[in-house]
Amino acid sequence: METKQKKTKVVISLLALGLMFCLAEVSEAAPMGTAWTYQGRLMDANGPADGQYDFEFRLFAHPTLNSFQVGGTIDINDLDVIDGYFTVLLDFGNKAFTGDARWLEIGVRPGDSEERCTILSPRHEVTPTPYAIYAENTGNDNDWMVSDSNMYSIPTGYIGIGTTTPISKLEVVSTESHHGIRSTVPYIAVYGHRTGVTGTWPGVHGECDSNSINTSGVRGVITSTTPGTNSAGVRGTNNGTGDKGAGVYGWHAGDGYGVYGDTGGDGIGVYGIHSSSTGTEPGVKGVTNTTSSYCSAILGEATASSGTTYGVRGLSYSNSGMGVVGRTFAASGTTTGVYGQSDSIDGTGVMGWAANGSGTNYGGYFQVASANGTGVFAFHDSGSGTAPAVMARNDSASANAYSVHGRLNNTSPGSMSAGVCGENLGTGGNGIGVYGVQNGTGWGVYGKCIAGTGVRAWGGYYGVYSVGSIFTTGTYDSSSDSRFKEDVEPLRDSLNKILKLRGIEFSWKRDEYPEHNFSEDRQVGLIAQEVAAVLPEVVNKSNDEEGFYSVSYGRIVPVLVEAIKELKAENELLKTQLIAENLSLKQRLEVLERRMDEHQFTVTKEVQ
Repeated sequence: METKQKKTKVVISLLALGLMFCLAEVSEAAPMGTAWTYQGRLMDANGPADGQYDFEFRLFAHPTLNSFQVGGTIDINDLDVIDGYFTVLLDFGNKAFTGDARWLEIGVRPGDSEERCTILSPRHEVTPTPYAIYAENTGNDNDWMVSDSNMYSIPTGYIGIGTTTPISKLEVVSTESHHGIRSTVPYIAVYGHRTGVTGTWPGVHGECDSNSINTSGVRGVITSTTPGTNSAGVRGTNNGTGDKGAGVYGWHAGDGYGVYGDTGGDGIGVYGIHSSSTGTEPGVKGVTNTTSSYCSAILGEATASSGTTYGVRGLSYSNSGMGVVGRTFAASGTTTGVYGQSDSIDGTGVMGWAANGSGTNYGGYFQVASANGTGVFAFHDSGSGTAPAVMARNDSASANAYSVHGRLNNTSPGSMSAGVCGENLGTGGNGIGVYGVQNGTGWGVYGKCIAGTGVRAWGGYYGVYSVGSIFTTGTYDSSSDSRFKEDVEPLRDSLNKILKLRGIEFSWKRDEYPEHNFSEDRQVGLIAQEVAAVLPEVVNKSNDEEGFYSVSYGRIVPVLVEAIKELKAENELLKTQLIAENLSLKQRLEVLERRMDEHQFTVTKEVQ
C-alpha cells in the first residue's frame, strides 16, 4: 500500500497559504491551535482503497533515522477511505514546527485487522504549509478564519500574490512563463459566479495585453486527442427559455471577427446546431445593420484561387428539407435572398446539395417577397473564362429530368411572363440570351405548351436563327391579319419579275464556313444578290461585319401567286383570241364547203 506524495504536497501547499493568514486573525479573539490538515490517497493492491482503515502518524526531523521523532504518535482508527482519498487532522504540538525540515511517517492497516500497522516508505517531507502556524506571532491581519476543516476570508482590502499593490479581491501576478493560477481537479477547475441579477459584469472575465498573434483573453483547451461528442474547448450556455441572450457572444471593435473558429484537417471551424425537433430558428444566424455595399450577415469565403471550392455550402438530409434557404423580407427594392460570387474561373458562387435520393427536396431553395427582388442572383464578374454565373447539374437518367427548372406558379400570369428568362445585355452581334446544348441527337432547346406556343421568338432582326435545317411536323404560319396592315397595294409585273430570277443547283462551301454547319448535300435555290436586284423585299442582309445575304423564300410566294394570275390572264386572253379565230375559221370553212358542194352539183348536172 502507498499514498501519492505529489498529491499530498499539492494539498498541503494550498492549505499553507490559508494558515499563514488564519492564525493572525484569531490570535486576538481565541488561540488558533496547532492542528493542521493532511490529505492523501491510499492505494491497495495497485487500486484505490475503499473502506475503513487504522492510521499511525509520526513526525521526524530526519528522512530515515528513528531517533529524531518530534512529538508523539497520533493514532486514528476506522477512518473512512473513499476511492483511496482520506483527510485527517494532525496535531504534534506547538513545538513541532520551528523552521527546520520535517518528515511524516505513516502506518496503516485495515480497520478490522489486529496486526501491526504497515509502515509506508519513504517518509513524506512536509512542505511549508504547516509552517503557517509559525506565523502566529508575525502580526495581526484580521482577515482569515478557520471553521472545522475550512478556511475563509472576508477581507476589507485586497489580497495579492506576486504583487504588493493588488487591485482585486485576489490578484495573482507572475513574471515567469507559468500559469498565474492553476487548478487540477476532476470536476470544475475554475468556477466564476456573478450573483447580481442586473448589470453586465461577467461571471469570468479574461484580459490579454499581448499584441502577438493567436493570443486570447480567455482560452479553453481540450488536451485529449480523442474527445467525446460535442466536447468543446470553450462552451457557453444560456439557460433562458425566451428569445433573448446568447450562449456564446463575441465582439470586435475593429475590422476583425466577433467570433472566429479554426480547424485543421476535415474539421469544422464554426458549427451551429438547433437540436430541438421543432421551431424554425437556425443553427447559425448572422445579423448585420450596415447599409454599405457587399455587407453580409454571414460570409462564407473559400480563399483558394482555383479548384472546386465553396464559399457557402448547404446540406439537407430530409425528404422535404432544403440545403440553403435565402429570403429577404423587404417589400420593395432590389434585394437579394442569396448572393453567391466566385472570382475563380473554375469556382462556384453558390452550390447546394440535397443528398436524399427521394422526396421533394432542394439543393438550394430561394424565395423573395419584394416586387423587384430576386429569389436567386448569380454574378460572374471574371473578365474571362466560360464558367457560368449559375450552373445546375442533374445526373438522373429518368424521363423529364431537368438541370434547371423554372416555374411560374401564377395561373393568370402577365404578358411576357416566363418560367425561365435569359437576357444578354450586349449591344453587338455576339452573345445569346438563352443557349442550349445537347451532345446527342436530341434538342438543344425544347419548348412545350399545352394550348399555346411551344417556343416564341422575338428578334429585332431574326426571330429565330438556325445553323442548320428547320424541321416541323406542322406548318409555318406568318402573321397576315388585315388589322395589322396599312398602305395595301397590289403587286404589279410579278410574272416579269419571276422570269428574271434564276434557279440554280449548288453545294455549300463547308470548309470555308464551318461555323454555319452547312449540309453536305446538293442544294437548289437562288442567288441572294441576283434576287435583290429584282425583289429586294425578300432579301435580308445580316447586321454584323460580314454582311451575309439571305433570301426569305416564303415571301416570294405572293409574287408567284400574282405571276400565276398574270399568266392566267394572258392564257385567258389567248384562249379568247383562239376561240374567236377558230370560230371565224369555222365559218369560213363552212362557206367554202358550201360553195364546193354547189360547184360539184353544177358539174354533175352538165355531165348528164
